[in-house]
Amino acid sequence: MNEILTAKPSGDAAAKTPRIAYLTRLADAADSEPLWNPQAPDRPDLVVLTLSVWDEISDRLEDAQDAQYLTRGEPAPYTVPIDVVQAMLDGVHPIRAWRKHKGFRAATDLAKAAGISGSYLLEIEKGAKPGSISAYAKIASALDLPIDALVDLDD
Repeated sequence: MNEILTAKPSGDAAAKTPRIAYLTRLADAADSEPLWNPQAPDRPDLVVLTLSVWDEISDRLEDAQDAQYLTRGEPAPYTVPIDVVQAMLDGVHPIRAWRKHKGFRAATDLAKAAGISGSYLLEIEKGAKPGSISAYAKIASALDLPIDALVDLDD
């Protein structure tokens, strides 16, 4: 057993080592034991997690990333003001919440700054149209925000 723990992987096993190390860190982040032995030569190429475990891992990794910004003294990429958070919790579309926070009183003003039509922006804000990634990118740029502040790209 000791030789398995100290042996350096080669060939296929060497290629899998970074992936296994990453998956082990994910399991550690979720405070759970991995369902595989990362040192075993026949370790799986596939790991199945429940959605709740994956969500927990994702949340903890996001928290760790936020903590890194704080410990380094660096500003986070962007912060979400409480008025924007409250508006979104009240069901306001993120574009509308950010638009109002950034001082664009009329949707047409933001639309003009983004280079899209005002009616299209209003349809996105009302939920009548989903909006294209291109439109979201233009809107995010006009609001000086990353696109993921307006839309969840993981969906």
